[in-house]
Amino acid sequence: MIAPLHQDVIWKLEELIPESPKRDGSAEAYLHEIGKTPDEFMCDTLAITGTNAGEECFVCRQKPKTTKLCRINQNGSFSDISICTDCINVFVEYNPESVFNLKTKEK
Repeated sequence: MIAPLHQDVIWKLEELIPESPKRDGSAEAYLHEIGKTPDEFMCDTLAITGTNAGEECFVCRQKPKTTKLCRINQNGSFSDISICTDCINVFVEYNPESVFNLKTKEK
């Protein structure tokens, strides 16, 4: 089991700027396109911890050039996964208070 994130991190959403827009700007259309529902985008937290190259997105199963390395907490269970920017945008749209861009504190 993956341990929860450390207490000594700063949670920031302001730096999470979409890198690519959803295809028509609509989360509903995007979800329909990838065969998901809004309920599948509810999580306790989605913490973006880094960037991956050439990894398959855990949500839509596409393989974009870049995905974000994320730690997701659903019902107290933590998992490290790769998610593409389009899917992160939908997480932000449906549950913005749950999505964070992580930076460790400078000492």
